[in-house]
Amino acid sequence: MSNSADQNVLKERAKMYAEKQHEISSKSGYFIRFHLGTDEQYGVAYEDIYEIVNPTEIVPIPLMPEFVAGVINLRSEIFTILDLKYFFNIFPFFDKLESWVIIVGDANMKVGILVDAIISSDPYSPDELMPSIESANITNLDYIHGIFQGEVVLLNTLPLIQDIAKRIKHITQERAQ
Repeated sequence: MSNSADQNVLKERAKMYAEKQHEISSKSGYFIRFHLGTDEQYGVAYEDIYEIVNPTEIVPIPLMPEFVAGVINLRSEIFTILDLKYFFNIFPFFDKLESWVIIVGDANMKVGILVDAIISSDPYSPDELMPSIESANITNLDYIHGIFQGEVVLLNTLPLIQDIAKRIKHITQERAQ
């Protein structure tokens, strides 16, 4: 076998391996399950999470909507903290001492989601997710990947935080006028 033939075989093997790895990763994953309010269970996929922190102090920002809990300074990086209970109209009940912040986002924007309690880390497959329907709490289905085992709303964080950022920008522009 010649050198170029060997290289072609290796390239084909690498391509097949990469495709199999992509199939495996797209078929399964893990998510963090957490409480918002007393009864609501939500989840965020690992691939959307940068970090989970126990916030020491959330500094409120004046004149922001209720769903903006404030900001935290995490290793000299400032993160806006969202309290989705207000955004999704969920009755807040848990003691703030149990709260955690899940840092989510993409290369352009990262924010923290304030959660009342972290329950577990669970495996899932996209095939296992039931489709969601609009409810009194969530009217934009782009915010949801699906429902896991009939009880956990798996959030699609990127459209959610992009929409919240647009709302905050709109509110601040209105107040500036």
